[in-house]
Amino acid sequence: MEENKKGAIVTGGASGIGRAICNELSSQNVFIVITDINKREGKAFEEKLNQDVLTSRFMYLDVTDYNCVERVIKEIYEEFGRLDYLFNNAGISMYGELYDMSIENWKEIIDINLWGVIYGTQIGYKIMKEQGFGHIINTASAAGLGPSPIASAYSTTKHAIVGLTTSLHYEAEEFGIKVSILCP
Repeated sequence: MEENKKGAIVTGGASGIGRAICNELSSQNVFIVITDINKREGKAFEEKLNQDVLTSRFMYLDVTDYNCVERVIKEIYEEFGRLDYLFNNAGISMYGELYDMSIENWKEIIDINLWGVIYGTQIGYKIMKEQGFGHIINTASAAGLGPSPIASAYSTTKHAIVGLTTSLHYEAEEFGIKVSILCP
């Protein structure tokens, strides 16, 4: 990464909203670390973004594994000496009647949608607090702002992300760190 060029880590960056975030950041000359559990899609997207100029790098990331999240974020910070943006975007959808949702379904969606955001936010926030700047952007959903029938598990995780992000917004501002929420 060029000296003084801003850098971003995007979880779930190989597809969907994460891919759109990466495309936008690339157009703004931000170096992007695309992270995803899908290695094939991540590498293919990295190659596409790097066709004309080196603007990205792919790294495998399982957001349900705290040690993996910590290793990736710290490795990028140590390599580039800064962490400007952290997009905690990885997530899954799961729909169905509450009584049809198994405990395993609940654990899976909470591990990915909520714990993944908590892990990234906690690790990224500590680094940004030490460096005195940065911006954490957590992806929730409109389902986190109001009722979502037939999506209780999904909605629960998104409401929690809204609560985490809005609380941290006020905690972090005194340290020069921005914390925002994206609710598509």
